[in-house]
Amino acid sequence: MSIVSSDPQAEKLTRRFCERCFAREQPERAASTWRALVRARRESLARPLDISALQARLRDAEARYGSTPLTSLVEQLTEQFALNGQTPPEDVRAFIVRHRPTLAPDMRTRVRFTSPLFEPRDAEDEQVNPGRYGRELADWLHDRLYERGIWVSQPMSEDWGWLLEVDHSGASVTVGCGNEDGSRTRWLLWVEQPPPRRGMLDRLLGRRTEPPPALGAVVSAIDASLRAEPAVSGVEWFRVDERERELDHAPRPDAPRAGDTG
Repeated sequence: MSIVSSDPQAEKLTRRFCERCFAREQPERAASTWRALVRARRESLARPLDISALQARLRDAEARYGSTPLTSLVEQLTEQFALNGQTPPEDVRAFIVRHRPTLAPDMRTRVRFTSPLFEPRDAEDEQVNPGRYGRELADWLHDRLYERGIWVSQPMSEDWGWLLEVDHSGASVTVGCGNEDGSRTRWLLWVEQPPPRRGMLDRLLGRRTEPPPALGAVVSAIDASLRAEPAVSGVEWFRVDERERELDHAPRPDAPRAGDTG
């Protein structure tokens, strides 16, 4: 969903052009095109907003998504008000607070769920290892994240399934898409980003590090997309330890952990 972008279609076409440039090993051409898009976007964001029209569209967004975190939209609104010098009215500020994601330390970044929606294509065994699927899921997730204003690469095949590369707020995140062993209706998604470095004082005091904002934004967007899809059921988020053992299962990525009091 793009509420303040001046021309979403032009941005979509530019993103696809940049992807083709990278595929043809033309990174300089892609970079210059992307810089031009960024300049145009900043010029668009610096223009004054029609507050009445914005308020109406935010009410529509809230009716559609409820209390779901809308990270990309919140960041876009915050950036636009900072650039154009306008003061957001009280109801817009309240919208930003309601839909800002709340990230817990050690948030869950893997999710398992059931759906018949992503039945593998006949030729998928030829693209990855036999019995390994996820292309339909990767295509679906690509579109859902893009609708929420998150840039996503086209799916790439791996031995274990399919990979999406996500660029959010200048940070890179990867999302793995695959099926559970022997199943064509049980699916797994896992989100990864290099952890932030902790200072020596943090390590000595045993302080937990907050997850990177881009990681939390992508996880929140995936959770919201899964819950908005009627054909998806049994959503279960979890973490893994250094031995890949599953821990801390919960229906939401940011649900309180056992023993937490906050």
